[in-house]
Amino acid sequence: MMRLVILAIVPAFSVAGFAAERSPLPDAAALSAARMLVKDIFKEDYVKAKPEDRQALAKKLFEQAEQTQDDLVSRYILCEESAEVASKAGDFRIALAALDLQDKNFNVDGLALKAKALEAASHVLATTENSKEFACCCLEFAGVAISEENFAAATKAILLAETAARNAKELVLVTQAQARTKEVRELQAEADKVKSAKEKLLTMPNDPLSNLAMGKFLCFVKVEWEKGLPCLAKGSDEALKTLAERDVVATNVPKELLAVADGWWAFAEKQSGAVKTKIQTHAVGYYTRALPGLSGIDKAKAQKRIEDRDNDLGIAWLSRDATYIVSSQYHKALPSLLNGEGGGESDRGGEDKFAFHTQLEKNPYIVVDLQSTVELRHIEIVNRKAVSLGAAKTLTIWVSNEKSGPWKEIWHAKSAEPEWKIELPGFVSARFVKMGLQESEYFHLYSVKFFGRKR
Repeated sequence: MMRLVILAIVPAFSVAGFAAERSPLPDAAALSAARMLVKDIFKEDYVKAKPEDRQALAKKLFEQAEQTQDDLVSRYILCEESAEVASKAGDFRIALAALDLQDKNFNVDGLALKAKALEAASHVLATTENSKEFACCCLEFAGVAISEENFAAATKAILLAETAARNAKELVLVTQAQARTKEVRELQAEADKVKSAKEKLLTMPNDPLSNLAMGKFLCFVKVEWEKGLPCLAKGSDEALKTLAERDVVATNVPKELLAVADGWWAFAEKQSGAVKTKIQTHAVGYYTRALPGLSGIDKAKAQKRIEDRDNDLGIAWLSRDATYIVSSQYHKALPSLLNGEGGGESDRGGEDKFAFHTQLEKNPYIVVDLQSTVELRHIEIVNRKAVSLGAAKTLTIWVSNEKSGPWKEIWHAKSAEPEWKIELPGFVSARFVKMGLQESEYFHLYSVKFFGRKR
């Protein structure tokens, strides 16, 4: 399986992007006045009691919150009201989307609010399919809670997931929830082990033993390499110190990237279980970046190790038979965007190729339907060939399990590039992927491939 150049490596479940700094909570009087105004404006919707009417109201409030840019007090209340109405109506996706927006804008305890919304929604799941999707959503939330070391919230979410999965008679999801419970216990035990090291580093930031313990925890357990590598570089293990130092200063020279990848791969071979897989995944990132500049046996080795890691995780190309819609068409949208062929259209001739081309419009986009809910791991994108590469400088990717959203941002470009290889350190659940620009511009790409595993 061939890979493109990694030009961006991003965390899963990232919702940060173009939002401003978080604001403090508005004062109580302002919130009360805003809530009264919202309930007055939507009073005809609030009196409707049917579940579908409550869900429609929740979505309407959320959309209004998204559109409210210059009134933070009203945005806060719209998010809060949307989440409350949605969770009580069983629409957990809208509830979490509203709380995501609130969390991006205000200094609130987002995890606690989302945990409360999931608990409320768990009591009103109407269908088997709803219970199945709820279980998946809770497992996703547990992953976020784990990353923030909120093991109590993670454990509660997993319990909700297992209960919903049992009600839906989804044995695979029950098994996943049980495995996640075991993982949380192990992670909490590891976190407890490094608690003293974390405290010691507050007063002795260069202590070798504490840095080693913290670095191994961050890199090999939490998969937070950017935070953990500096600790390993100051740690007491000379082999890991050398690997980390080489990693931190690595440039884009293929041979140098290959050396970093080989070092981590060799270290991974001495490990076992989840730790081995996590270290190999880190090495794969370097192999992928090095690949275009390699040849001969070095290239063959890199390709083989990438494929071995993907096979171990069950990762495959998912989008060969996917379909997509375009916000507008300046040129006809071609299936070559997703089927591996790429390109097919041109308005300037020669090597200038693209598979779709929107009109000049505000926030142009495409929505890809992967045909079923999958777990994404990485995405390969080739920009329009030859010219107009800069048009994609605000390229952003969102995911959802519903065609119309709500959408969760998982990545945005830092700059326009000929190619992007987006490596997600964790699996992201989605059926629909929205890709678009956050400005008025033409939108055009040559090809896109999604990799992951089927649920």
